[in-house]
Amino acid sequence: MRLWWRSLAPLVGLFACAVTEAAAQTCGDIPIPATFVEQRVIATPVAASGAQKVRLWIDSDGEGFLFDDVALRYATYLPTGPDEPVKARLPAFTMGGRFPQPSSYGSALGVMRRAEVHGDPIFAGLDGQLGASWLQRRVWTFDYPDRSLVWHCDGAQPPHTPADEVPILFATDPSGKLLGGAEYPQIHVDVAGQRFLASLDTAATVALSAQGMHALGPGQAVRATSFATRSVVAAWHARHPDWRYFANAGQTVGIVAIRVPIVTAAAVRFRNVWFTTRPDDDVFQGEQEQLKVGPTAFGCCVLTIDYLRHQAVVRRLSLGG
Repeated sequence: MRLWWRSLAPLVGLFACAVTEAAAQTCGDIPIPATFVEQRVIATPVAASGAQKVRLWIDSDGEGFLFDDVALRYATYLPTGPDEPVKARLPAFTMGGRFPQPSSYGSALGVMRRAEVHGDPIFAGLDGQLGASWLQRRVWTFDYPDRSLVWHCDGAQPPHTPADEVPILFATDPSGKLLGGAEYPQIHVDVAGQRFLASLDTAATVALSAQGMHALGPGQAVRATSFATRSVVAAWHARHPDWRYFANAGQTVGIVAIRVPIVTAAAVRFRNVWFTTRPDDDVFQGEQEQLKVGPTAFGCCVLTIDYLRHQAVVRRLSLGG
């Protein structure tokens, strides 16, 4: 979930499978310790110093950051000039090189002041975010039914059929350069005969009101979602009044939720996908996309994001809904 006010340094360096020499000898499928909470994927590696789990939200549509108190706790701050953004490295983890480092921005993450999101339930309990700079140039499988995350260090894909494949684009600026110097995946989707450019957003999240929880079904208030701009949702509601629709669904005033019966990406069909809006469309500012397809679409599935082949693979174990 990209927010417009975040920016980091330009892309630097080339991809290398970030493993130690010993790990490289057995580089294949590397499980990443993670917890799945309401379809939000949170990596939980153990810090070598203090032996505590560090909770890092996995966000294919985010830049990545560490909270300031976490960077201070593990002494990971990097020296920067007075006009440069504050940066830090990930803490050392007990699994060593089997937990990869960011492959751009000098392997560093931005540092966010926790006070900036104080009181926001979406960030509660997190230590940071791993985004495009960590995911890019690699192959990952998010197995939602099994609640597991795997890094395919050798670049191999799991077995699948061509019907499971969805082409990926990467967001670019008007000059054609990667947006922010990182690989933010995009896909084309069709909804009711209309085609949209959408972000592939593993971290799309909403904090529901009591009314929203009653409308969307059992679960915690903070849960995964998919996003659409307010204008798109308004148009859907006007054209399809039979689609389930709820105003004031979020803890923030003005959040609207709508359930889209079918969302199609290539040959993959997602059913009964909930989309919610954001205040002032903040996650869309400066972007071409009008949708962010999140776990309310692919959370019933095994999702592989292959940054090397520019491809997503969606293996549907159920139709969801």
